[in-house]
Amino acid sequence: MKKQITIIGNGFASLFFIGYFLSIPTFPIIAYFFRRIYSRYDITVIGNGKFIYFPAIPEFLTKKRNKADVTIDIRPFLRRRNIRFIEGTVVDIQDGGRTVITHDGEYKNDYLFIGIGPSFRKDDIPGTKDYTYSPCYGPDDMDVFVKKLESLSAGIIYVGYKINRMDGFVAGRPGPMYECA
Repeated sequence: MKKQITIIGNGFASLFFIGYFLSIPTFPIIAYFFRRIYSRYDITVIGNGKFIYFPAIPEFLTKKRNKADVTIDIRPFLRRRNIRFIEGTVVDIQDGGRTVITHDGEYKNDYLFIGIGPSFRKDDIPGTKDYTYSPCYGPDDMDVFVKKLESLSAGIIYVGYKINRMDGFVAGRPGPMYECA
C-alpha cells in the first residue's frame, strides 16, 4: 500500500521536498509514464498553485521583471509527476498531523510536510506598516514599493534588517533588501 504524503504550501521548500520522493529514470521522456505506473507514494499538495520565484523580485526595480514574470503555475508540473493538487487553504490540522482540514474537505496522511515559509510581520515596530516594503512580502508589495519609489523626487530610503542575536551568525541574512540597494 502506498504511503500518503500531504504537503502544505507550494513554494521552494515544498517543491524541493517533492524531489526526494520521485523516482527519476535515466531518460526524461520515460519519466512521465514511469511515475504514473510506479510510485511508492501518493502525494497531495495543498496550496494556491502559484509558485513565486522570489530571487527575481529585486529585478522589479530595473523593470526587467514584473509580477507575471515571477509567478509560475505549478499545476502542470505536479500533473506530469502524478501528484494530486488541491487548491485551498488549510484551516486546521488534527490527529497529531494525520488529518489536514481545508475549506473543501479533509485529507488523511501518513506523513505531513508544512512548507508555508516564514511569516513576515510588518507590525514588529509600531507605525512602520505603511512605510515598510520588502521583496520578501511578495510581488504585490514590491509593485507598491516601485511605484512609491518612482513618485519620490527626494528623500532618504532606509535599508535594514532585523538581527536575532540568539542565532549568533547573521551573515547573509539581509538577502533581497541588499540586492535592491
